[in-house]
Amino acid sequence: MAIKSEELTIWATNLCRHTPDAIWQSLCEALRSTPKEASLETVIALLPSNLSGDLYHEFRLYLQASIGTLSWSEIGCCFQTIGILCRNFDEQQTVELVWSGPIPGVSGLRRTDQVLYDLINSANKEVLIVTFAAAKVSYLEGVLLAAHQRGARVSMVLEFEQESAGQLSVDAIASFPGLASFANIFYWPYEKRERNVAGKPGKLHAKCAVVDDSIIIGSANLTEDAFTRNMEMGLLIKSPQLATTTREHYEKLIESGILQRWE
Repeated sequence: MAIKSEELTIWATNLCRHTPDAIWQSLCEALRSTPKEASLETVIALLPSNLSGDLYHEFRLYLQASIGTLSWSEIGCCFQTIGILCRNFDEQQTVELVWSGPIPGVSGLRRTDQVLYDLINSANKEVLIVTFAAAKVSYLEGVLLAAHQRGARVSMVLEFEQESAGQLSVDAIASFPGLASFANIFYWPYEKRERNVAGKPGKLHAKCAVVDDSIIIGSANLTEDAFTRNMEMGLLIKSPQLATTTREHYEKLIESGILQRWE
């Protein structure tokens, strides 16, 4: 069965991400100057000798699958475009460790709460926060309100004692007395959760924050202990694509009724 051009593009993108840039560029140049009547074996002979065995095998399969879809020079042009797009994407995406807990000297790691506050203080489009527990973080409500007043859409997915069947001792929303006046609040209903052998429902245990084009994923709840005393670690990722994917995932959970609006 013939492979669709979209599938070839995805395949080529994966090849690009695993191929050193210099090797990728030399292959692009070789393919672009190859006449369309060249045989498959002639083109395979153009593959750089310093390719790993696995990559050589993948490129051979790709070139074979491309026969009849694009000419060799067109494949070279596509490879060149894909390489530019991948490099541009990688330049836009950064990853940083964030930390709460003891600091052994100068580690260079920023504190989880400060990173979160800095992001929200600069938010212009959207803030989505998901947490299991929240306690003694009144400052957070203030920065969320300020983001709302700047025009950012503020949403929170929170755990509640009743929905968790007592696995959480205090509703997370209790730490945000004014939140309901400006934020969209969602929860995971008890009846939508699977039970373990002891009859306990699943926990809303995810901890993440999506702020515009950045996302924090880590172990810390929104609590004073998590921000100042516990050992907590997470990642701050600047990635428009990942931020969009995360938001869309929660939007689908809401649209499907798995998460429901809290009134």
